[in-house]
Amino acid sequence: MSAKRRRRRPARLLLDPYYACLIFAGVGVGTLGIRGPARLVLLWLALLLLSLLYVERRPVQMHYSLGNVGRGAGLGALLAVSLLLFASDGLRITSERLFPMGSGASLFQSLFFVAAPVEELFFRGVLQRERGIVTASVVYGLAGVVFFL
Repeated sequence: MSAKRRRRRPARLLLDPYYACLIFAGVGVGTLGIRGPARLVLLWLALLLLSLLYVERRPVQMHYSLGNVGRGAGLGALLAVSLLLFASDGLRITSERLFPMGSGASLFQSLFFVAAPVEELFFRGVLQRERGIVTASVVYGLAGVVFFL
């Protein structure tokens, strides 16, 4: 194997989304002793750093249009209002258990400004592009387990 090939190989391995998922799972297991928002912040930070390592060599192109954002926001609002009307007690209990934040404002800020963009970048921008929507969906479900252990 030539020296040039040996130099490229580790960089290519770092870009594989499956390795990034394993590193994320390792961070999740390693932070089991940390409780509360600090653990979530560390997990989101790990996802962000792994995404940035990937994007540095293979840029992710996101295409947004007002129509797409509007449809997504409308569907999200429809689901949120339905859950709020029909399952508000269960939703509140689940939310308090999964996101032990001090206030509703900090929960909103964490989910809206941190979790959503970071998870979108990794699971849709990196993993779905490289491995397809089915794999990205399955890994996202498994990541939910890591987040909420």
